Amino acid sequence: EPGDLIGGYPEEAVANSRTAIAAACAAAAGRKTTSLYEPTIEHEGFLARIDLLHVMCHGKYLDGEGYLVLDSPDDGWAPTPISQIAPVIAQAGARLVLLSACQSATVGDTSSATGLLGGVAPALVAHGVPGVVAMQFTVRQRAAHTMIRVISEALAAGRSVPEAVAAARLQLWSSERDRTSWYVPTLYVRAMQLERAAGTLL
Repeated sequence: EPGDLIGGYPEEAVANSRTAIAAACAAAAGRKTTSLYEPTIEHEGFLARIDLLHVMCHGKYLDGEGYLVLDSPDDGWAPTPISQIAPVIAQAGARLVLLSACQSATVGDTSSATGLLGGVAPALVAHGVPGVVAMQFTVRQRAAHTMIRVISEALAAGRSVPEAVAAARLQLWSSERDRTSWYVPTLYVRAMQLERAAGTLL
């Protein structure tokens, strides 16, 4: 049932990633984290000032637009188009968004602005988010957790966002026998904004 899951993910998987981010933030001068379980697009927590936003849910690219599966007020699932979500995240001032969501880096027809910017990550960047780490294809839960853990630890250690993503890819390359996950995480950036934000991200 949808109520037993968070964004379609088992609660244990969400808790593991949450713990990894909280531990990294605690190591970075005692920074605090806030978690929103079962958020909807209207959730007041989205309107708070955000430095790093981790979104863990199912994702889909369909008919030229990316979707994230949020929880609906009636305890069901609400596949929500990124055209509705991106302005809310941008308004909150998020400087880096980590998307543990399948197909969140997928784009459509690159010959048109609609196809190029219809995916989740491109839409967020187009709305002003300096950096977005997203998934090109379907991603394994364990690989998604590894990515979040390594990126969070790298940022807490003072490494840049591109360096953190490279470290996560290297970890996935070395930890999987079939090596099918290392190329899935993808970094989208607004170059100058990311450079300014990265120095004080954590």
